[in-house]
Amino acid sequence: MQREILIFATVVIVALFMTIHNRNQNDLSQRELQFSEHKANRDNLLMKDGHLVKLGNGVTLSRSADLIIINQ
Repeated sequence: MQREILIFATVVIVALFMTIHNRNQNDLSQRELQFSEHKANRDNLLMKDGHLVKLGNGVTLSRSADLIIINQ
Protein backbone atom coordinates (compact mmCIF):
# COMPACT_ATOMS: atom_id res chain seq x y z
CA MET A 1 0.00 0.00 0.00
CA GLN A 2 2.80 2.42 0.83
CA ARG A 3 4.52 1.64 -2.43
CA GLU A 4 1.42 2.53 -4.46
CA ILE A 5 0.99 5.79 -2.53
CA LEU A 6 4.63 6.66 -3.15
CA ILE A 7 4.30 5.94 -6.89
CA PHE A 8 1.08 7.97 -7.07
CA ALA A 9 2.68 10.92 -5.20
CA THR A 10 5.70 10.79 -7.52
CA VAL A 11 3.49 10.85 -10.61
CA VAL A 12 1.48 13.79 -9.23
CA ILE A 13 4.65 15.74 -8.39
CA VAL A 14 6.16 15.10 -11.84
CA ALA A 15 2.91 16.12 -13.57
CA LEU A 16 2.75 19.30 -11.50
CA PHE A 17 6.37 20.14 -12.31
CA MET A 18 5.82 19.58 -16.04
CA THR A 19 2.69 21.79 -15.99
CA ILE A 20 4.54 24.63 -14.27
CA HIS A 21 7.53 24.20 -16.59
CA ASN A 22 5.29 24.31 -19.68
CA ARG A 23 3.57 27.50 -18.49
CA ASN A 24 6.96 29.10 -17.82
CA GLN A 25 8.13 28.16 -21.31
CA ASN A 26 5.01 29.77 -22.82
CA ASP A 27 5.59 32.95 -20.78
CA LEU A 28 9.22 33.10 -21.88
CA SER A 29 8.24 32.66 -25.52
CA GLN A 30 5.70 35.47 -25.27
CA ARG A 31 8.24 37.77 -23.58
CA GLU A 32 10.83 37.07 -26.26
CA LEU A 33 8.25 37.88 -28.94
CA GLN A 34 7.29 41.12 -27.19
CA PHE A 35 10.97 42.02 -26.78
CA SER A 36 11.71 41.46 -30.47
CA GLU A 37 8.66 43.53 -31.48
CA HIS A 38 9.68 46.32 -29.10
CA LYS A 39 13.24 46.28 -30.41
CA ALA A 40 12.05 46.43 -34.02
CA ASN A 41 9.73 49.35 -33.24
CA ARG A 42 12.49 51.16 -31.35
CA ASP A 43 14.98 50.61 -34.16
CA ASN A 44 12.49 51.86 -36.76
CA LEU A 45 11.81 55.00 -34.72
CA LEU A 46 15.54 55.66 -34.24
CA MET A 47 16.18 55.15 -37.96
CA LYS A 48 13.42 57.64 -38.81
CA ASP A 49 14.98 60.17 -36.42
CA GLY A 50 18.43 59.59 -37.90
CA HIS A 51 19.97 58.29 -34.68
CA LEU A 52 20.49 54.75 -35.99
CA VAL A 53 21.92 53.46 -39.27
CA LYS A 54 21.91 49.74 -40.07
CA LEU A 55 24.68 48.46 -42.31
CA GLY A 56 25.14 44.96 -43.73
CA ASN A 57 26.11 41.92 -41.64
CA GLY A 58 24.39 43.21 -38.50
CA VAL A 59 26.58 46.30 -38.07
CA THR A 60 24.75 49.32 -36.70
CA LEU A 61 25.85 52.88 -36.20
CA SER A 62 24.10 54.84 -33.48
CA ARG A 63 24.46 58.51 -32.70
CA SER A 64 24.05 59.89 -29.21
CA ALA A 65 24.94 63.57 -28.69
CA ASP A 66 28.45 63.88 -30.15
CA LEU A 67 29.27 60.16 -29.93
CA ILE A 68 29.02 57.62 -32.75
CA ILE A 69 28.72 54.06 -31.46
CA ILE A 70 29.44 51.07 -33.73
CA ASN A 71 27.79 47.77 -32.73
CA GLN A 72 28.05 44.37 -34.34
